Amino acid sequence: MKPNTTRPLVLALTLTLATVLMSGSALADREITRKGPYFVLAPYTQAIHMDMDYLLTDYETRTSTSEWRAFWRFGFGWAFSQKFSLGVEFGSTGEGLYDEHHEYDTSLLRATWFPTGGAWYVTGGGGLGSADAPLKWTPDYEYGTVYDGSWLLTFGAGYEFPIWRNLALQGQVDWLQQRHHPHEGQSGYKIDVDGWIMGVTLIWYP
Repeated sequence: MKPNTTRPLVLALTLTLATVLMSGSALADREITRKGPYFVLAPYTQAIHMDMDYLLTDYETRTSTSEWRAFWRFGFGWAFSQKFSLGVEFGSTGEGLYDEHHEYDTSLLRATWFPTGGAWYVTGGGGLGSADAPLKWTPDYEYGTVYDGSWLLTFGAGYEFPIWRNLALQGQVDWLQQRHHPHEGQSGYKIDVDGWIMGVTLIWYP
């Protein structure tokens, strides 16, 4: 049975829209104090759209596919001021290789800047990404998996909505790009990834 890949997108768009709408309420005037450590958590409240290109190591064969997946994210870092923070984040689509889904994992260093010290922010970072896919999506059309990992870059923007004391929701959209290593992959394939991540993250400044 073909998986429903639109459900993560609908959920992420709904949560993001709800956060933006709430930003216009009286609660949006509540100010978060950003100082010291912070923690972020998105328990599958985000969605990732992945465009993947598979290349045989001889570069003579190429195929591609795309899909939406639910995405979780966890991280921690340090807010140096009301305007700037730096942290480490880990994200994943979770398991799903043999139910026609791809799997994608990220580990990155992320910087976030609030230009006015208010709720709107821009963010970006870099790190490592790893992509796993059922071999059925490649020219071989056989059972098994394809794997490749490489450096990735990400840039995005969002809005931080205070909900209680130093607890807030962040509605955020990120663009990411991963390009394959110059060496041969484990399975003889190289995977390029372009994607978008959107949704809501919970952030706590203890």
